Amino acid sequence: MASAFFKQFAIDNNLTIDYGYMYGKYRDFYISLKETLGSSKILNIITNIGSNKEQLKAVLSVFSEDELPMYCIRDMKKTDTYLQFTFELPSDHLQLIVDFINKFIDSYIANNLKVETICPICHKALNNEKVSIVDVAGILTPIHEECVEKGKKEAKEKAVLKEKENNKDTKGYKSGLLGAIIFGLIYMLILMVSFFFVQFILENSSSADNSFILIFQYAPVLVALFACPIVYAGYDIFKGRKGTGKYIIILWVVIISTLLGTFFGFVSSLLVLGTGNTFLELLKLVGQLITCKDISGSTRSFRWGFYIYIIFALILAILSMVFKFSNKKEMEEANNDTFEKLD
Repeated sequence: MASAFFKQFAIDNNLTIDYGYMYGKYRDFYISLKETLGSSKILNIITNIGSNKEQLKAVLSVFSEDELPMYCIRDMKKTDTYLQFTFELPSDHLQLIVDFINKFIDSYIANNLKVETICPICHKALNNEKVSIVDVAGILTPIHEECVEKGKKEAKEKAVLKEKENNKDTKGYKSGLLGAIIFGLIYMLILMVSFFFVQFILENSSSADNSFILIFQYAPVLVALFACPIVYAGYDIFKGRKGTGKYIIILWVVIISTLLGTFFGFVSSLLVLGTGNTFLELLKLVGQLITCKDISGSTRSFRWGFYIYIIFALILAILSMVFKFSNKKEMEEANNDTFEKLD
């Protein structure tokens, strides 16, 4: 989502804000800016100057070594079709990005370089022809209108070839599912043991600190933070096929194993209390207590205590998937096959 600063900047300069980007033509250059939830701001300038090392060096020389730290540029990437700068700036310093863009363009012009945008499909200059803004591998770039269909076809063919290459050593989704289930069972066992262990500590603790007991009793659900990495590893070890299906399989195995592991773990922890009931008897009893509506008093508190365990465990399991699936490598691999027309 664009900040208030860049929303106003877009209005003032006839730029578009959509798809999580601010983009459009600014001082004859096509630019795009993506703001993350944190302080990272990713600026893309569509230009082919990256193909000429000396010219790029000359343009960037306008930024002195003493001045560059002010912009907090964490990363820079150059290609034959665009330059990418990643800034780490708080919301009250966003004017620095605009200053950087303007200074870059001023230096570009001062070096007598021709402002020219090259279509990444036909590799010809964009002049007065009708253009479309397309998301190509995560980069918003203008393309000749007549080149869009060709670009889609090339992107699709590239994705098919890449999928074949990525899966040449895999054994299919069924094998991956088997691995995910086996490691999901291992994760469930760890979750159950953690419930039993924590309950054992609480029963044998001489501490009278109720706040410690209240907090520590939920410690077993922290295991859910490792749910996705464990299941993910099982899928890969069994050489499951890569693709969208992989993430769907891991998603459901993580959720189901977390629900079952929490339930069985909760039941197994009751064995420590020495009620005299077997595991199967406790399993049936807990099932009745958490599903029966006509209950009150301590029994009702017991039921809600179980629901809290389930909610916390699911939240942490989902977080484990977010952390695993949103790492830079995963995101870059997902973006590489993107070819989507924006307008």
